[in-house]
Amino acid sequence: EIYANKFEEAELVALTKFFQTPIGKKYVTLVPELQLAEGKLLFEEMLKSYPKFGEELDTVKRLQAQADSERASLEQQAKSGNRDAMYRLGTAYCSSSNSADRKDRIAKCFDWKMRAAESGLPEAQFDVGFSYIDGRYGNQKSGTEMFKWMKRAADQGHPSALFYVGSAYAGNIKVFGNQPTGVEMNAKEAEFWLQKAAKAGGMGAIMELAAMYF
Repeated sequence: EIYANKFEEAELVALTKFFQTPIGKKYVTLVPELQLAEGKLLFEEMLKSYPKFGEELDTVKRLQAQADSERASLEQQAKSGNRDAMYRLGTAYCSSSNSADRKDRIAKCFDWKMRAAESGLPEAQFDVGFSYIDGRYGNQKSGTEMFKWMKRAADQGHPSALFYVGSAYAGNIKVFGNQPTGVEMNAKEAEFWLQKAAKAGGMGAIMELAAMYF
């Protein structure tokens, strides 16, 4: 279909005949080698026309090597039970610039962040909870899982988690992407958690409290 959009029928017949000839068959076998040589030539020309490109490429490689080294160190700490290292390692996997293994990196990112959350780190608990709102780590969206982890983070005073927990009790499911949280509306609980969030400087909580009072 691609060729049909570019060539007339007679031209396609001619091409087919050409590729059946000895020269045509030789050309087909040499295409990968020719493309590689052409790519190397273009790269060399790029270096000549843009001298700093080589330096910048070296800088990228150096930073990537440094990031790999730091990630290896974090992994060693994380495996020894350091929950901060677990969370930072998860973040490192998520922020890697290598797109070739993105799916595997995101899976490792979520795995380590979940381990940190299970170990009681409030930042990780909030992060994991939020991921159940937008599915950012490939995990299935779930209002109930979101609330579970937000509540654990809120119990430890995480400012943003306080707001989400209060909103859940207030019945404001818009902040959860309209996903049901499984939490029964409770005005007293909503006020309790939203006041905590407001005292922590949360503007969203202040606005929600104002809506409740007025």
